[in-house]
Amino acid sequence: MAGSGLRLYDRRLKASRHDMGKRLDRLYASCGTDRLPGFLIQFSAIGATLVKRVPEWIERARQACRQRCLEIPGPASICDPEEERGHDQWYRHDLEALIRRFAPSSKDRIEEIIADASRASCIAQYVRVNEGAITGPFPLEWFSIQYEIELLSLALGPRFIAHTVRELGPEILTCLSFVSGHGGADIEHARENVGLMNRLLESWPGKVESFVRVGQDALESYIRYFEESLERSGLVEAL
Repeated sequence: MAGSGLRLYDRRLKASRHDMGKRLDRLYASCGTDRLPGFLIQFSAIGATLVKRVPEWIERARQACRQRCLEIPGPASICDPEEERGHDQWYRHDLEALIRRFAPSSKDRIEEIIADASRASCIAQYVRVNEGAITGPFPLEWFSIQYEIELLSLALGPRFIAHTVRELGPEILTCLSFVSGHGGADIEHARENVGLMNRLLESWPGKVESFVRVGQDALESYIRYFEESLERSGLVEAL
């Protein structure tokens, strides 16, 4: 059962989550059959870099907490970096499948496409959010990033898949291993993160706003990820 701290946190994040949902609805409305392949290619190419450092950030967040004598309540298995390792390869697999399907002449340019996408501003924004929390005075707030992003996957993943299948047909599912695979893994992670956030906010009730700020920043960087994938979708025409 959620304690008062987590209930307050979730109330404070309600507007940001709602805003993200509305912005994604507008994005989907403008992302029909003609633009969706380019969006998916950019989404996968950017994502391959976006998630690559997550295991490192988990390890560094834990280390920063130990250095500041800040206890992470709960079992050591929570936010295990090993469970996040290699997720960038899901994105790479999807990118390769999407290129074979929609831009087969570029099948030998995967590294070039990922390198170009790595310059997307949403990646730098997401790095700043993670680094700021880890190196800041209260690194426990970093865990609100994992909490928000994994809840986001559960809340929006099915809508993402449904829209894509509706526009491109069920065979596109072979190109969505990251969304489908990560969504399944995040069910258990989200349950663990709810417990962790509940304990953190009960232990540090005066830090709710710190957790809220980092959670909001994480959501904003992820909506920019979606929006920038659409903005860059026209680049696929040049492949």
